[in-house]
Amino acid sequence: MVLGLFIKPLPVDVGAQCQISVSPSSLWCTSGFCPWSCVIYPPHQGIKDVIAAHSIDYVVYAADIQLFISVNPSGLSQATERMESCIMSVFSWFVARRLTPNASKTDVILLGRKATLEPLNFHGICVEVELVSPSKCVHDLGLHLDQSLSMEPHVNKIRAAVFSRFRTLGRVRKLLTPFHRRLVVNSLVLSHFNFCASLLAGIEQKHINKLQSCYNAAMRLVRGAQRGSHLCSDAEDPLSVRQHFYLRVLLLLRKTLKTGQPCYLNQSLQPYVPGRLLRSSEANLLVIHRTRLKVTDRAFCALAPRLWNALSPDCRDLEAYDFAAKCAQWLQSRSSIS
Repeated sequence: MVLGLFIKPLPVDVGAQCQISVSPSSLWCTSGFCPWSCVIYPPHQGIKDVIAAHSIDYVVYAADIQLFISVNPSGLSQATERMESCIMSVFSWFVARRLTPNASKTDVILLGRKATLEPLNFHGICVEVELVSPSKCVHDLGLHLDQSLSMEPHVNKIRAAVFSRFRTLGRVRKLLTPFHRRLVVNSLVLSHFNFCASLLAGIEQKHINKLQSCYNAAMRLVRGAQRGSHLCSDAEDPLSVRQHFYLRVLLLLRKTLKTGQPCYLNQSLQPYVPGRLLRSSEANLLVIHRTRLKVTDRAFCALAPRLWNALSPDCRDLEAYDFAAKCAQWLQSRSSIS
């Protein structure tokens, strides 16, 4: 079971000790083209040391801070005290540097199996003088995470956003050429599938069916087909939604193996080294971590090595320029991954 705390965006005092990053960007504003963007963010190196002193895992991204700790149900009270002590230290660190943490947007969630969470008597965590009650679903960096990590709320949000775009595009569909229809659908519709797609790999089939129906509707819109019409296999769109998610996992794995970044994913990967000389010694394989639950089968340290080891030897070439095409062709040939 995991006790997670999500501290939402923190408003920064203008007079605070902060870092200012000015970089060129392609940002369109109401007054025209703006060639520069200014980003203000607090210095996170100091706050990382504060959190690490409490032996609590953390993720810091932009102005969002996520604290989480893995604990047995019997040790929930002790974990709550550690989390509250860490929060007090974090908030004191912010106040000392004239930063204003937004306690009203802080969320707490317990992650685990339903049978494990139901008998627990957990009322929340004290943040400053307020008691933050546990949530059944939290919105974190564009993702909607539920307690069982089934990703059902996130899938429902994707489905709602996609069909909202369909209603808008349906009004101008006849005014667009096939090329521009595909361009608009890729940017406004399919971008929802690509965002954090690796986290959707391995989810239940009923959720995959919802996303597959959205994808089929997008293809009908591109081709100008009627609603409910049959879609034949197309060389331009050979992969199903599930296969597309697996491809994203493989691409992320290749990037991690080549660059070593992000470090938290690289640390979860271990090259396979047999105890004696075997033909698999030079096969560039990875160690597959054993799991006992279906939800842990979707973890990157378990799913990514399993997909990597199943690839053909020519597909496991990290320097191949057509790595994505080879992986897509391999996924298409595997009827069990659909």
